[in-house]
Amino acid sequence: MNMLVSTAATAAALPVDSPSIAAGPPDIDPIFAAIEKHRVAMDALKRANAEQERVLRLADEMVGRHELSVLDMREPSNPPRLASIC
Repeated sequence: MNMLVSTAATAAALPVDSPSIAAGPPDIDPIFAAIEKHRVAMDALKRANAEQERVLRLADEMVGRHELSVLDMREPSNPPRLASIC
């Protein structure tokens, strides 16, 4: 049975108050809706990242360049002080 016939048969068998049917108008494709939600979320993420970069640049101008030290955890079984001995 192809997907369209299978979906139509399943929808006809479900009660009307099913959340999947009552969720929205039938003409909105859930895949396109998910793509649109993802696009909106990515736009918000890009705006937040741009704001973070702007604030970081401002802070660098005010107090000097920031510096960050990160512990190398690629081999957590070797403590950092013993990594050079092994």
